[in-house]
Amino acid sequence: MKDKSITGIVSTLGTFGSNELMYKICGQANINLIEAAAEEGVPRFAFISVHDYKFPGGWHAQDFLLKGYFKGKRDAEEKLKELYPTGGVYLKPGFIYGNRKAGSMTVPLGLIGSPLAGAMNMLPSKTLAEIPIIGAAFVPPVKVEAVGKAAARAVLDDGIPSGPMDVWTIARVGR
Repeated sequence: MKDKSITGIVSTLGTFGSNELMYKICGQANINLIEAAAEEGVPRFAFISVHDYKFPGGWHAQDFLLKGYFKGKRDAEEKLKELYPTGGVYLKPGFIYGNRKAGSMTVPLGLIGSPLAGAMNMLPSKTLAEIPIIGAAFVPPVKVEAVGKAAARAVLDDGIPSGPMDVWTIARVGR
């Protein structure tokens, strides 16, 4: 590795648009980054993926919704597992909230996300999220700051295990 001071990389690459564009950014761009980091010997890699919304019959959201987005994220997860079996973490949040810039406007997603997350904390949301079809409604929103802190810890703390980090773990690790 050229720069021994790099302990890890966090990829937040993702976009919405056409299926082709979503796959190009959510999948191929992340795969290229994972491969380049592994080639350079970067020891840890964290990737912001997406919660796996399951439906009856073994169907997943990627089978019929935003195919390029979900397939791209899944393919990047597979590449991360392959190249970073002991140093790769893929965070799987659902709705991420915080202030979002849309042109010159700021959209305060916390006005929806924060109360919803509070309500979810009073429910057994992890168990309820496993219910086919309606379970998606029980995946709690998570603060953008918690996602950022959890991703940073994933590359800086060897105690964070490789593999998927679900939304409940993200909220806990990102406090």
